[in-house]
Amino acid sequence: MSKRKSSESVSVLVTNKRVARSLPVVEKRITRSSTNTEKPSSPTIKPKTSNIRMRKTAVNKKQSVDDDDDDKENKGGYVKEKKNKEIIPSGSSDEENESKYNAVDQENESKDNAVDEAKESNEQSLSNKAQPLIGHKKDYIVYKIGSNNEEFIISKTADFWSTKYCKQISHCSPDNYGLYIYNDFNGYGQLEAVENCIKDITTLFYTHTITSKQRKDDVNYVNAFRRIEALNIVLDYADDMPSIDDGDRFQQFMRVIGACYVTICQNLLPKPMLTLQKKDEALKKSMEKSLKKILSQIPNFKFVLERAIKIGYPMSTVGDTSTVYTKILSIIYRNWCLFVENVEIDLNQLFDNKKDKDLIKILREANQMELGELDDDEEEFEFLEEYANYSSGRQVGGDQYDISKWSKTKREQYSLDRVDDMDFNFG
Repeated sequence: MSKRKSSESVSVLVTNKRVARSLPVVEKRITRSSTNTEKPSSPTIKPKTSNIRMRKTAVNKKQSVDDDDDDKENKGGYVKEKKNKEIIPSGSSDEENESKYNAVDQENESKDNAVDEAKESNEQSLSNKAQPLIGHKKDYIVYKIGSNNEEFIISKTADFWSTKYCKQISHCSPDNYGLYIYNDFNGYGQLEAVENCIKDITTLFYTHTITSKQRKDDVNYVNAFRRIEALNIVLDYADDMPSIDDGDRFQQFMRVIGACYVTICQNLLPKPMLTLQKKDEALKKSMEKSLKKILSQIPNFKFVLERAIKIGYPMSTVGDTSTVYTKILSIIYRNWCLFVENVEIDLNQLFDNKKDKDLIKILREANQMELGELDDDEEEFEFLEEYANYSSGRQVGGDQYDISKWSKTKREQYSLDRVDDMDFNFG
């Protein structure tokens, strides 16, 4: 796989980042509990988006966590709504929280989650609050975004994990700590955080014991899809990752990401959804039960898929094309619109709405990609195999770039005050 020139990659990146950001990622700021007066050890993190405000209120309880409180970084602190009002305590570890989420996901698949809508409307107001959805309401929340109170639906699983990894990304930015290290430091720090995200997703495919791990036969792909929903948000936040100077590593990692999306989708969906279909009532009827079940379990399925395409296509085509997974996602998206919403997408259709224009443009460009067009070999989209190849001979993830864990002495070595006093010779 050929290395891309740094100057070329930067110019392509700047263009593609505008497309990738057609849907906003909103960084939540949640206030510290009034009983905790300790000052945060890390500096204030500026939001990455503008002109957007998010207001979140849990249904029965507010959960407060300071974005910059390093002491609480890995302690969870997330309210999990259950029928008995059980709350996952903020002192629980990420592993404990994850096991509880997985247990609830399994429970929801085997139970009918019908609710009393009349009682729901009397007890709760949708205005400026995060509300549960009808159906699998325990698993999803709704944000009100912007001046128009536009609804943003997200699973609690994705909300929890994306918050964790985006916080890691904020801790690898020298600007947030008044430091200057080197140009690619932030990009490599973001890569490390996304690697942590991918590494955690691999655990869904194994049963772990004290001495070994074995491949699962019954992976919960609904929960796995919610984890790639979190991956969407993390990738959008990691906008400096494509600019690292190791082009081969970045392209190989994008193949891991692509295989992750495709592996989960192809095991979650009926097989015909992975090849482009035309209107077919018999086929629609044969898949109707499966698609309705998926829609009830993942009410924002279409939005997550659309977001994955918009974020993934620009990243996977920086420099040389590294993966064509967005081609498959675009096929699934068009089939979903056809069989679930009875809407056939015409890629040549003209739209006045900018959002629709951007979507059609990305779908059209992804559609032009050819499966097997890569120079080195044909993609098989086997997630665990791609991950094994990528992780062979290198450290994956970790906290090497987490500045919040550095000592004061180490930070002072890269202080901007020291940089300002240095005499640079650019001649």
